[in-house]
Amino acid sequence: GSDADFHDLARAAGATIIIHPPEDAKNRANCVGDSVLPAKPYLDRNKEIVNACTVLIATPDSVKEKVRSGTWSTIRYGRKAGRRVIVVLPDGSI
Repeated sequence: GSDADFHDLARAAGATIIIHPPEDAKNRANCVGDSVLPAKPYLDRNKEIVNACTVLIATPDSVKEKVRSGTWSTIRYGRKAGRRVIVVLPDGSI
């Protein structure tokens, strides 16, 4: 749900939105963007998102880092890639 929520905030702020859809559409937010890239497996598209940004804002569903979590995997990759990573925890703390 946080992808769709953030999409709405970014759209309201006038941001350009590029959709990076996953191949597995069961959890897809189905938001409308300015452009849509080809669907990819989750981990591949998450790396693509990190590679395309300078700042990554992530909203994991847990306070503690999880090994088998796509969001936490993306956070780790973002840090390794030298991106500024902002983690917004479930309680709203950063």
